Amino acid sequence: EHDVPTAIAALESADARLATVSDPAVAEVRAQLARELATLRAVNVPDINAALSPLTAIYAAVPSFRVRGAPVAAARQLEPAPADQPMGAFERAGRRLQQAWSDLFSYRRVDPSRSRLVTREEESLRRQQFELQLFAARIAAMQQDRSAYSQALHSALGLLDESFDPRDEAVGQARTELEQLAAIDVDPAVPEVGTAAQLLQRVIRASSPRQSP
Repeated sequence: EHDVPTAIAALESADARLATVSDPAVAEVRAQLARELATLRAVNVPDINAALSPLTAIYAAVPSFRVRGAPVAAARQLEPAPADQPMGAFERAGRRLQQAWSDLFSYRRVDPSRSRLVTREEESLRRQQFELQLFAARIAAMQQDRSAYSQALHSALGLLDESFDPRDEAVGQARTELEQLAAIDVDPAVPEVGTAAQLLQRVIRASSPRQSP
């Protein structure tokens, strides 16, 4: 079941029981057990919780990531006149024209790398797509699904590069952590065990008294 620590504990318990048996035939079984234990102990068992914790932290930080492009600002509304200063129709029209004229000739320096306008809907969609890949990577890690885990993290890295500003410190930190997480093998290859059990079965059958016909 790819549960290496439990397999090691089970074989160690079996070896401890066999150590109490004086039958010389058991020595071969214990020697095979020792070989199987050595191969299991050599497996680099991943710390799944160590992968889940950074994924959770990145997920929580997504709302603060700065997107690529210039977010579309909401239209500025005309400030209402004070209650003690009523305005006539011509005064209100003049005030609106004054504000429109001011807005028309207001300038703002825009970075060329972020000059593309991004609506709030698009910004929200970007964040949701990125969060979805983080969630998929988390599920794959818990299920120790190597292929799904790797695919989700590489998709998340692609979305991070496409959708968010790399100059944002939080974005850069998330990218570094995702690259480190992608290097984790959540489902390392495990050796075959069971030969010792087969040998033990042979010893048991050979030592069993034969029934007379």
